[in-house]
Amino acid sequence: MQVNYLPIGTVVSLKGGENVRVMVIGYAQMGENEPDKIYDYASVVYPQGYTQPDRLFLFDNGDVDHVFAMGHMDDQQFLFGQQLDKAMKEVRGISEGGDKEETPDDAE
Repeated sequence: MQVNYLPIGTVVSLKGGENVRVMVIGYAQMGENEPDKIYDYASVVYPQGYTQPDRLFLFDNGDVDHVFAMGHMDDQQFLFGQQLDKAMKEVRGISEGGDKEETPDDAE
């Protein structure tokens, strides 16, 4: 099974991010202004790190422009990534085949 999430500590730039690098510090975060949206990652500016609560950046896999450094990946991270991938698919209503599962509301 492929793990679809970057490990903690990964440093990336984001599309449209004006060459700012961020480091992944968490997963599955909701934004204050978008309570129905769950982002793949929470991050902080690199190399400064966590400086203020309002300086967290939330983004999704598709927002990544370039990976500068991968975080540490071991068996524990790999297993966690598999669990996270499954949980995020459930939350987003995506089947194993990659399609969004049809709900009763969708069928009408």
